[in-house]
Amino acid sequence: MPNVNNFVLGFDPGGKAGAGGFGWSICEVVNGVLMPPIAGQMGVAHDALEARDRVMAALPDNAIVTAAGIDAPLFWGSRGYRHVDQVLKDNLAEVANSVCHINGMRGACLVQGIVLAHHLREREMWQRLEITECHPRVLHHLLEVAGEAGMVQGLMVNIGPDRGDHIRDATRAAISAWAMAQNRNGNDWIDLYPYEPDPVHQFDPPVHYWMPNPGGILAQAFQPGG
Repeated sequence: MPNVNNFVLGFDPGGKAGAGGFGWSICEVVNGVLMPPIAGQMGVAHDALEARDRVMAALPDNAIVTAAGIDAPLFWGSRGYRHVDQVLKDNLAEVANSVCHINGMRGACLVQGIVLAHHLREREMWQRLEITECHPRVLHHLLEVAGEAGMVQGLMVNIGPDRGDHIRDATRAAISAWAMAQNRNGNDWIDLYPYEPDPVHQFDPPVHYWMPNPGGILAQAFQPGG
């Protein structure tokens, strides 16, 4: 029987058309550890279907994809804003300005993450693929707090000199997918999706929102009185 390799995917749908605006990243997981990715970017920021197909073409024939991370909002709040965004803004002053309420975001980022998640799950083999939202800047800050920020640089070493922000952020999204696939819930990671009251989404099964949780910092923030 041929060896079966597990992989996680990361995507960054933001950016501008003509400027390498859609990044993707594929990381193999070996004994629970992320390997440096195969990655690329496209000059068309709105083509979620092509991003999926490029990733599928780059995967080995024996690959099993266990999870995907997407740098874009994947669910809404029932009152026009999301509780999870407000808690992050209120408790992470260093990156609060990077957390936007979804009603004020660019359409390309807001829409293409949803479209991409749909395209991923429309493949028969990925119909129940676990998918997590990712906010790369907040994720990186929390990895710094945890003393693990070097993880991103270590994964990016073999990408090449032309690597850009979109590949880096796609790789950060793959880290979120890896944490979800490894079920690292606890003091070091947390799924924020269950803390959103009455979330609005279109996915079955629902998506997730995994974040580093050094020292339980986010778990405490999302508790009453936190």
